[in-house]
Amino acid sequence: MAEEKVLNGGHHEELKEKELPYELPYEAIEIDPALDRRITRKFDTHVVPWLFGLWLLAFIDRSNIGNARIDGLNTDLKLDGDKFNIALTVFYVPYILIDVPSNWALKYVGAGYYLPGLLIGWGIVSTCLGAVKTYGGLIAARFFLGLCEGGLLGGMVLYLSMFYRRHDLLFRLGLFYCAAPLSGAFGGLLATGLAEIHFHGYNRWPWIFFVEGAISVLFGILTIFFLPHTPMQAKCLTEEERVAAVARMKLDAHGASNKSNVESEHFAWPWVRMAVLNWNTVLLSLNFFAIITPIYSFSLFLPPVVTPSPMIKVEGRGLSSRFVPAVHPVFPRTYWDNAPSPDRTVKEPVAPVKRHYPAGPTASNWVYRSEPYGYSDHWRQDHSGK
Repeated sequence: MAEEKVLNGGHHEELKEKELPYELPYEAIEIDPALDRRITRKFDTHVVPWLFGLWLLAFIDRSNIGNARIDGLNTDLKLDGDKFNIALTVFYVPYILIDVPSNWALKYVGAGYYLPGLLIGWGIVSTCLGAVKTYGGLIAARFFLGLCEGGLLGGMVLYLSMFYRRHDLLFRLGLFYCAAPLSGAFGGLLATGLAEIHFHGYNRWPWIFFVEGAISVLFGILTIFFLPHTPMQAKCLTEEERVAAVARMKLDAHGASNKSNVESEHFAWPWVRMAVLNWNTVLLSLNFFAIITPIYSFSLFLPPVVTPSPMIKVEGRGLSSRFVPAVHPVFPRTYWDNAPSPDRTVKEPVAPVKRHYPAGPTASNWVYRSEPYGYSDHWRQDHSGK
């Protein structure tokens, strides 16, 4: 394997004339299985845990308004049901609009700075939420909270796709997404204690935002020092592992891209049209809508629903979070059972089928045609816009 020297943001200077593995045609790339497993293990321990923390804090910060509602938010800001629902809804306006443009920014800024930067931004906004005194201030703070959090999920998916091949990616997405339901337990229990604080004119609910926002800011600052931008810049890898990490992504692309590494890839509208017009995108978007609706409903509306009076506030909040530890072990098992392996072929799904596991029925799995590791050359030529 050619020796290389890593310089300034992943640019390399060859010390030997022999081509690096990721500069070869994908048909000629060969990676030692032991080296491949070692790279995956390092990414699992140096990348996924940080994303898990980001997503956990994101869900806590966006849903803590449900806990604050039963600790005096409605009374202090004179909110009725309609005003509260508007405050919830305004969060999603910038959240939706910023999602795709945010991925462009991630590419230019660098994910190792951009994703923690989003966390620091919404942590500051969340902290400011505790200081609002009017309904207008609540609306403004919720708007900017959605603006900061809007690019996170899409950014993390894009980020992980730079490190993991497709048959490895699904399970890792499942691991960090498990933080969403888990936030219901942590957020509820944390809010129970914070709502007992009375200090310096701020009583009960403001401290939920103050403390949880401050935790987000501190975690974001810490993440900046450990989250790599790309595999070529991962400090946890050796020189040989960096080269192999980039080469295996080119192998996984199966010739879909002629770029040797992620830094040299550029935006192109034909790929956007392919994604938007693909019926899989529409179907899975509807599927995700059905999945995310009950998750947000639990986190935002369950605390006040099960807490009709202050006398049972703690019991109600505990009930809203008690179901999470019971079902949380099911999520990793479900993702593991549904994750494709390198031995399976992946192209276009032709028929949905149901599979059942000991953990219970899972989401629909798909039967795939026989083109391994991506789209066929004919499909790619027909849809590339060329």
